[in-house]
Amino acid sequence: MEKPQFIIRRPQDCSKAEIRQFEKLVIEGGQVRTEGLDKKILNCKLLGFCYVNKELASIAAIKIKPADQIRDIFKKTQTKEKENLPKLELGYCFTNHHHRGKKFNSALNDRILEAVKGESVFATTGNPIMAHYFESRGFYLIGKPYKGNFSPLIYLYVKYN
Repeated sequence: MEKPQFIIRRPQDCSKAEIRQFEKLVIEGGQVRTEGLDKKILNCKLLGFCYVNKELASIAAIKIKPADQIRDIFKKTQTKEKENLPKLELGYCFTNHHHRGKKFNSALNDRILEAVKGESVFATTGNPIMAHYFESRGFYLIGKPYKGNFSPLIYLYVKYN
């Protein structure tokens, strides 16, 4: 049985090799623009790594989003702005294809969310499995879906603390 090892770190505490591996998996996920991705990863609050037999199997991050980007997302969902919009986003969630179905990403997400417990977090997804994860962890679906750059419909989930 594969025993996963979970690591949660601030980007500045990661090695260059870890950052490169993280970025490679983000790109493999195919859900982000690659321009400036390295800087976006370095600007995250936390990066999560799940290793299986020394191989990076799954990743996740807590991103710090600028207020204007958060307002744009809420506007796309036709949601009235709230005063205390979450500034943190759970994102870059991805698992290598040959490790899928083993719940590594769910376990990693649980750990990275625990690290920011007490703070409000939002997430966007077009993936039904991720939507189920968010709902099962106390996130609420907010507003209407909108067209994404990489998915036909994106849903906004928020967990207020």
